[in-house]
Amino acid sequence: MSSTRQKIFKFRRFAHRGLQKVKLIWNIICIAYNFRKFTRLAYGC
Repeated sequence: MSSTRQKIFKFRRFAHRGLQKVKLIWNIICIAYNFRKFTRLAYGC
C-alpha cells in the first residue's frame, strides 16, 4: 500500500503534526484506497 499511495494519490509526506492528526489523514488515505478498489471490482474497470 505504501508505494501505491505514492503513485496513485501522489502522497509523499504528512503536512500535519501530531500522532492523532497523522492517524486521521492515514485513515482517510486508506478509505480512499479501499473505495478505489471496491469501485474497480464492482464496475470492472
